[in-house]
Formats: sequence, structure tokens, C-alpha cells
Amino acid sequence: MFIGISITEEDVYIKTDIDENILSVPFVMCRTNNATWVIGKSAYEETLNNNGVLIDRFLYLIENDAEITISNYKYTATLLLNNYFKNLLSTYKDIEYLTLSINNNNIKVLNMFQKVLTEQLGNIEKFKIITHEDSLIEYVKKLNIDLLNGTIGLFDFSNKSLMYYEINKTIYKGKVFINVNKIAHPPVPIEMMSKKSGVIICDNILYKFAQNITKNKKYTCFFLTGEGFLNQDQYRDFINFMCSIGCQVLKEDYLFAIGSFEFGKSVVNDYENTFYAITDSTTKISLTFDAYTNQNIDKIDLIDFGELWFYKICDFDIIAIDNKDLIFTVEFLNGTTKDIVVNINESFKIRKDRTTKLSIRFDFSQQDVLNLLIIDKGFGEFYEPSNKRFNKSYPLV
Repeated sequence: MFIGISITEEDVYIKTDIDENILSVPFVMCRTNNATWVIGKSAYEETLNNNGVLIDRFLYLIENDAEITISNYKYTATLLLNNYFKNLLSTYKDIEYLTLSINNNNIKVLNMFQKVLTEQLGNIEKFKIITHEDSLIEYVKKLNIDLLNGTIGLFDFSNKSLMYYEINKTIYKGKVFINVNKIAHPPVPIEMMSKKSGVIICDNILYKFAQNITKNKKYTCFFLTGEGFLNQDQYRDFINFMCSIGCQVLKEDYLFAIGSFEFGKSVVNDYENTFYAITDSTTKISLTFDAYTNQNIDKIDLIDFGELWFYKICDFDIIAIDNKDLIFTVEFLNGTTKDIVVNINESFKIRKDRTTKLSIRFDFSQQDVLNLLIIDKGFGEFYEPSNKRFNKSYPLV
């Protein structure tokens, strides 16, 4: 079974290959008075019946390392999320692959979901965590890949969140890049639409936001998604404007869940893209290392554009040569480069007989922050490791 999940602060949407319908589950949980856990609509019902305590705002809890105290017992975000997903996935058997899409690339959030899904699925190879930008590309590919040749826009209106996404294609050094960027609007509570005056205010907000964002642009297609657009006819000025921008405007309430589902199928079936996807979950740089081989300096490719930065770990060993600095070259998509120069002599004793072996590791703590770790490994039976370490983060912007 393939499962695609998209998550907002308030809701979880699930798409599977055994059901055409999208399942919508409120992202809330209740600890009942008899110490059991229920999720979604059942959690609301238990709380209304005074049979437990409602827990929500999971992403906030993760980002702030917060805990919930119920009956003098503290519950961590890890424990709460594990219980939520244990309940959520309990009805699905034989899960071949699960993709989770989230509108948040905070490293704490990504690490937490990876920890929880590993616990629930038992194998890190059975799932992937992506962001809504990745889901958008996969949805468009499924709909019509030729649309990616032009500019695509999307408005996502979910609960209090109003977000604009834009896809553009660029070519750099003969490579095709599909870039996704987003702009967030200040919160717009959907609750205001329960009154006629609130609908008018919301329509005006949407109209002005769209007018400003789309100025002087031509689109191949435009999408509207999110429960805020379930009754789009009430936004007369906004919809009239969208229909006037000169392209097809399509509505898909569960676009990110569908895109997440398609992403998982692409991974399992090993579909190869003809382009590099540049989103908030992928690397926007390439990284090379100046390595000495046969007395010459060769550039070794370490990281390429469009890799999922959250999963990227690069390990290798080198033999340090005399007092040479380590030079890593960062290349950006605008054609500029910069060197990261590491003077290893400040941290390690470099022997002149080429018997200094160093272990090097790269990973990312954020999309634009590269972490470098260097450890002295000694040299076989001749020199014991000194256990000295060099650890530093390098901003890439």
C-alpha cells in the first residue's frame, strides 16, 4: 500500500492507492479520563463530553521543545506524536511506502517526524519526509508535465494560513531547474467567514494579495487549494480577478496530499526526473572539494543541486598533506562561487610523512547552513587517534 499524507497545523489529509477519496483527520488528540488516546473528530467528541483533555498545536510543541502536563504527568511531543500516528496508521496494513508532506522545514520538526515514523514503520527506507513545495511539483507532473515549461501559481488557503507558491523554470549550464518559491500572507482566520461582513473582508484580502503577487506575470496555469476555497463563489472580486489573468484556474482541495502520494510512487518506481527540483527541502548549491591525487589537485563532487538537504550526509576520509588548507567550493545557481577554507593546522598536528588521516563529514542543520565535522583517525598501527575534533557551521547565504 502507498500512502501520501499532508499536514498543516490543524489537519492531516491522507491519500492511498486503495481509496479514491481523501481522508481528512483533525490534527488533535485527546487523553481520555481512563488514560486512553483518541484522535481526530473522536477527540473533539470526548472533550465535549468532559471525558478527557484535548491536545493540539503539535508543530508548536515540537518547535518550542514544550511538554503537556495532564494529571501531574508530563507528556513530551515525541510521546504525543507517537500515539497520534499509532492511532492514525493502525487501520492501514502492509504499508509499502509512506510520504509525509509538511509546510515546515524546521530541523526540529523534520527530525521529530522522522523519529516518529521510524518508530511506527520500523524502517527508515519505507518513508520520506518532504515539504508542500515538493508535493506541488509532483502534482503538476501527474496533471501535465508540460505545464512546468511556464510559470505556475498556487494559492493555499488553509484555516489561518494563506500562502502563495510559484513555479518557474530556469536553465543553468545546460541543466533544467524547476524552482518553487513561496510567500506567506499574515494569518486570515477562516472563522470570520461565518458572517457576511467577514466574507467581504476575506474577499478583499484575497483580491489585493493576488493582485500584488501576480502583477506583470504570465502564467501557464493557476491552482487554488485548501478548505478556505471550499466555497470559492463567495469571493467574487478575487475569483473574477483570477479568471482575468489569462490562464486556466483549477481548484484541488487536497493537492498536497495527492502530490505527496505521487512522490512516493516516483521513489519506489525509481522514476528519473529530467530536471533538478529546487524547493525548500532541497539543496540550492553544489559543493566540491579540492583533493590532492597523484600530486595534482582534482575537484571531487560532494553535493549537487536539488538533493534533499535533510537526508544529505557526506562522509569521506583524506590523508592530510603537509600544511595545505582544505578548500571546499560552494557554487550557487546565479553562477557565483565562494570558497570555504579550513586551516586544519590550527586543530590538528599534521605529520609531514603523510600519515595524518582525517575523517570528514558534511550535513545540513538548515537548508542554508552547512555543518563540517573533522576527526583525527590516527594512522593504522603507527599512530593512535588523538580524538581531536573540528566542528563548525557555515552559512551559505
